[in-house]
Amino acid sequence: MCERGVWQLQQVLLRYSETGYSSSGVRFYLKHLLPSWEQRNPQVKVLVQHDKYAQPQATFVFASGAQADAPLANLQPRQLEELLQLHRDSAGPNHFLKHGGPKVWTERRSIQTLAPTPQAPQVLRRGPPAVYTGHPG
Repeated sequence: MCERGVWQLQQVLLRYSETGYSSSGVRFYLKHLLPSWEQRNPQVKVLVQHDKYAQPQATFVFASGAQADAPLANLQPRQLEELLQLHRDSAGPNHFLKHGGPKVWTERRSIQTLAPTPQAPQVLRRGPPAVYTGHPG
């Protein structure tokens, strides 16, 4: 994301294995598609690191100093391109909304469902479950 004329994504570190199956999409992307992405995004420094026995992973470093890690195992080259675009277009890692947003804590109980409203019908309660008395034969 460009904020006040400054791109927030500064650096991308791509770690992969030359022989691992889970790195096959990353290897294809590095060989055929990464040079064109680097041409379109000269403001991002792309570093490539070979890890022999490690799973492929990307580390994104933003202008604020924040880092975001993303696994690249078994990704297609198209998916890797979309992941790079997503982080290029973001302002940093999203630490706060990862699990549904911030929670609201209160000491007061909600009274929204205590009284039935004329617009909403009342929910009828069923009786206790039937008791099984034996074989029906």
